[in-house]
Amino acid sequence: MFFRPVTLAIMVLAFGSLVAAGLPLLLTLTGLVASAGGLVLLNHVTLISVWAMNSAMMFALALGIDSALFVVSSFGDAIRGGTSPRTAVAVTMGTAGKAVLLSGLTVLVSLSAVLVVPAPAVRTMAVGIMFAVAFVLLATLTLLPAVLGALGSKVDAGLAQLRAL
Repeated sequence: MFFRPVTLAIMVLAFGSLVAAGLPLLLTLTGLVASAGGLVLLNHVTLISVWAMNSAMMFALALGIDSALFVVSSFGDAIRGGTSPRTAVAVTMGTAGKAVLLSGLTVLVSLSAVLVVPAPAVRTMAVGIMFAVAFVLLATLTLLPAVLGALGSKVDAGLAQLRAL
């Protein structure tokens, strides 16, 4: 329970905005719900280790924060530079989005090597992590740009209140 307020405080400091700090939580939640659903469905076919969901949660949080930090920072810079939200999303996804995609694919390829380990618990942990990475990556490349485009300059909401503290 202690890590939640600390994590949120660090994200507010890193993102510089209360709204932007909430976006990684959106990505993480989306990735976790989708990967949990995938793991439940997969459990009907083969036995899935209890550690798969725990591992998925850790990676979804880490990747959600990392990806969102990169994309939201780039978007915020473009918006503060006077770019329209639509153009800012296009520029951001053309640069930061490509980097996030390459990073996520690298993680997925790396984790696929673990699938040959003869320990079923380790393999299912890798599957859980891969599900989380895939779904957070998908959310980062689809849901996040849509939310940023809708928010526009409001992505910095709460910044004035934060600076007043």
